[in-house]
Amino acid sequence: MNKARRKSLNELMGRIENVQSEIAEILEELDSLRGEEEEYRDNMPENFQSSEKYERAGEAIDSLDTAYDALEAADSDLTEASDAIEEAIQ
Repeated sequence: MNKARRKSLNELMGRIENVQSEIAEILEELDSLRGEEEEYRDNMPENFQSSEKYERAGEAIDSLDTAYDALEAADSDLTEASDAIEEAIQ
């Protein structure tokens, strides 16, 4: 591999690292918001626990879990891509 392509690949790896850093921040925020929603749902009075509001909170928690899992998978895929690029550079 020539020097120019190696440099371009190193720059791509830097961009991937930036995306992973952003994903990490998003994951933290999602986890926090999910926790807040769960606390909100869990602290509803007993007479609200069969209400539509309670159900919507549960659905929101499930959706946030799905989003979290998808972003974690994306981060893992980016790590795999970065590792493959690093192998190509060597």
